Amino acid sequence: MKYGLLSGFVYPVVNFGDYVQYFAIERLYRAMGISEEDICFLSLSEVETYDGETLIVPINFYLSSFISPEGKVKISSKIFPVFLGVTVSDADIADSVDKILTPSVIAYLKMYAPVGCRDWYSCNLLKKYNIPAYVQGCITNIFPERKSGTYTKTILVDCPQAVAKYLPEKLRKNCVILNNSGLIAGKSKKEVWDMVKRQYQYIVDHAAIVVSQRYHIVTPCNAMGIPSIMIKRNMDHLMEDRRLDTLHPGIGLYSIQQLSSIDWNLQAPKFDDLKEAIASLAISRIQHARNLLEGKTQLSALWTESLSRYKQMDFTDTTMKGCIQNFCREYYPAPRRASYYIWGAKPSLCKEDKCDVEIYTKQINSDLVLKGWIDTYSTGTLAQRPIYKPSLSISENEFIILVSQSAIDDFKKYVEINHLQPHQYLICAEQYINAEDLQMGVDGK
Repeated sequence: MKYGLLSGFVYPVVNFGDYVQYFAIERLYRAMGISEEDICFLSLSEVETYDGETLIVPINFYLSSFISPEGKVKISSKIFPVFLGVTVSDADIADSVDKILTPSVIAYLKMYAPVGCRDWYSCNLLKKYNIPAYVQGCITNIFPERKSGTYTKTILVDCPQAVAKYLPEKLRKNCVILNNSGLIAGKSKKEVWDMVKRQYQYIVDHAAIVVSQRYHIVTPCNAMGIPSIMIKRNMDHLMEDRRLDTLHPGIGLYSIQQLSSIDWNLQAPKFDDLKEAIASLAISRIQHARNLLEGKTQLSALWTESLSRYKQMDFTDTTMKGCIQNFCREYYPAPRRASYYIWGAKPSLCKEDKCDVEIYTKQINSDLVLKGWIDTYSTGTLAQRPIYKPSLSISENEFIILVSQSAIDDFKKYVEINHLQPHQYLICAEQYINAEDLQMGVDGK
């Protein structure tokens, strides 16, 4: 089984936070014992065009990134998506909700439900559309706490200028300023992956405290035991940052107006229970996808022999159509005129006012006329033809076609009582062995 990792997002400038989510999924793969040889790196565009062997791909990103302007899902049929932590927090910004959650998208999400969501807003929105959903939170909450040690750097990642004057002197002396985005022109997916990983590793190895406006800086850092402070964006495209409804409470959260009250002595919390819950559920979702795909593959292989035998079978025309048309060729070829009844008023033989049996007969002789149905239990009409009781008698130039297996015994009695000749009746239904058949075999008759 092969597994996918998203490792190519917006070009040529990327947000490193997009990658750190898939660093977390890579960690899940390691916990599951998945080897590097079974991992395929994909860009967003390749998710749509991928055409290799079936690939399990956890989706932990903006849902809108996988939907076309026409409201269609942009995920290859060769990909089995596992929606772990999607978000539609950009709804009404990247696009309207109705353009994201179109009928075809809703049907697709239901097919791969339940849908794990990064935030409460996304979960509640999907539920309004009757899509089974749950809140996972950010997958980067699963990172393990780093080793205890002496860490001295104050790391500011995309930190607002206004924070500078509130930094305590002891923190200011060892400041490192980083950007959580960068140019990737000319770099391969693997090179970008390693470049982003090096920056996060630098933070882990040196940060005494982290201050940032970036959700995917403070969340993974908080999980790794680094005191983390998030400054809410002042110039934001969203008046309400919907992602923050699942920001871990151990992260210091401040607006620009609250900078003077920042707790610079913040300590990172421990939350192993939450980490375990997120990781366990995510792994079980991925394993479920694997079990489902492996089971389908195994069953397909086991039924291959049957398919091969089926393809080699000699299918002579013993169908109802063939049975009826052979009878008509023998006894009622064109231009002979005749009429007939169908014994067994079966709606399954009809499409509105059209009857399959009538179509079959007219393909041989257009002068054959269906006069009605014969049935013990049904009354009224079917396909605009009257339904008669079995007491009906037929003339020399009429015949009956039996189509109901359950009525064979009654029909045979009818044939015997009315002394019907071979050209006056056709049994076009399966006849099962009975006790008389067995006795005939013993007696040699």
